[in-house]
Amino acid sequence: MERMIILGSHGSLAAGMASSLEIILGKTMVVKTVNAYVEDDFDLAKEVKDIIETNQGKELIIITDIMGGSVNSEFMKYLKLSNFYLVAGMSLPLLIELITQLELNKVGSVNEIITKVLEGRENFVSFCNQVVNTAKALEDEF
Repeated sequence: MERMIILGSHGSLAAGMASSLEIILGKTMVVKTVNAYVEDDFDLAKEVKDIIETNQGKELIIITDIMGGSVNSEFMKYLKLSNFYLVAGMSLPLLIELITQLELNKVGSVNEIITKVLEGRENFVSFCNQVVNTAKALEDEF
C-alpha cells in the first residue's frame, strides 16, 4: 500500500518543515501540508476531510505540531481508520528519521516503524549551554 506523510500545523510550520525535508532528503515520499489559519477563509474540518477522502487507498501518516491543538484534534476524529497513524510533536529530527525508516522498510508495519522511531525521542532536544558545560567539566576532571 502506498504511504503518504501529512504535516499539519498552526501557521506555516508544516510548509517550512516540508521545505527543510526536501533540502535535506531530496524528493522522497509524498509529503502534503496543512497550514492552518494562514488564510482568512481556512476551514480545517473541510481540509482534513478532503485529505482523508482523496487518499483512502493509502497509509496516511500524519504528524501535527502539538498534542491537543485544533489541528491535532481535528485529525484525531479519524483514528478509527485502519490506514491512519497520528503523531503529535513535529520536529525536523523526528521527520527525517521517520521518512528514512519508512523509505527503508517499505514492507514493514507502519505502526512498528513509528513506535521504533519514537523510542528515545527525548534525546533530540538539547540545552546546548548545559551540554557544553558538562563536557567541559568532564574534560577538566581528566
